[in-house]
Amino acid sequence: MHTLGVIFDIDGTSVDNHAHHEEAWLVWGERNNKPIARDYYREHLYARTNAQIFRTLYGDSITDAEIARGAEDKEAIYRELYGPVMAPMPGLVELLTALNAEGIPCAAASNANRINVDFVVDGLNLRRFFKAVLACEDVAHGKPDPEILLLAASQMGVAPAHCKIFEDSAAGFEAARRAGMACIAITGHSRAADLPPYVRAHYQDFRGLTVADVIRA
Repeated sequence: MHTLGVIFDIDGTSVDNHAHHEEAWLVWGERNNKPIARDYYREHLYARTNAQIFRTLYGDSITDAEIARGAEDKEAIYRELYGPVMAPMPGLVELLTALNAEGIPCAAASNANRINVDFVVDGLNLRRFFKAVLACEDVAHGKPDPEILLLAASQMGVAPAHCKIFEDSAAGFEAARRAGMACIAITGHSRAADLPPYVRAHYQDFRGLTVADVIRA
């Protein structure tokens, strides 16, 4: 077993794409006679899986097939909006390079669906850094359930207590807490004052972050 593993969330952490996801949901709502207000999205839908979002919008009576069709439409809108401007969070590639050079295993673990995770990971040539790349289809329950983080730890060969995770959302912070992992917040689109007390450290992005900083957290 390794003595340290590092897990990276994707949306809002590895890439600054939340504005594009938000816009995609608003466009989807207008096209499907289900208008979504920005404040409602940010309070009730942000950082949730598509299944969780559609059940929030339509209730538990919505079928899996209806969720799949709606999610496919929404994610196509998102990729159309974000693809032309996609970029890694500043400093991310440098930190991943440094972790890999030290032999520290890394993983990506996201509530996003597989097509969107691969869209970012492969679009930015990040897969070479990760021992595992996990999406919502890989688990029964998304964050804040810790299942995906525990799976990432297992695939890295690292005990959960020896994992550090970079996250940006309340669901991710709670998943880290439940998994018993040290959580480091990336706060590029949120306020550090809103972070829960169990978040070990917070940074605007990855610029200047060193392996030693990750270990200290």
